[in-house]
Amino acid sequence: MIHNIGKIDFNSFYGERSYNTLVAYGQSKLANVLFTRELARRYASSGITAYCLHPGGVGTNIMGRGIVPRTVYRLIGGFMSPARGAKTSIYLASTPNIESLSGSYFNEFCKVKKGSKLSRDYALAERLWEASEKIVAPARAVA
Repeated sequence: MIHNIGKIDFNSFYGERSYNTLVAYGQSKLANVLFTRELARRYASSGITAYCLHPGGVGTNIMGRGIVPRTVYRLIGGFMSPARGAKTSIYLASTPNIESLSGSYFNEFCKVKKGSKLSRDYALAERLWEASEKIVAPARAVA
């Protein structure tokens, strides 16, 4: 759900400016939702579907195994197992007849959620897609 605090800063993609972990993470999660919506839009007539989701708070070692992350996990509590955290992903990959929901954002209870206002900005999604294409395009040979 961290995409809710995300903003897309097109000038940050090359890392030339200062780096803030939470800001970067929020931007990456917003980009995930925007890419899903744009992928679904671009390939709607092809039979390709795309979904994005928030699995919920999953107790993994993503933040590391040091004393600080372990203490935070214990203090916050309520993390679900990785198996439970995979429930929505499994649902989306295996449930028949949900094609009409392509481009949707799902929560940990397999329910469609609106997502943030920015995550529903289709002009922003298209702009991000096009900027990403330029970034990953092979360099043109200079004659």
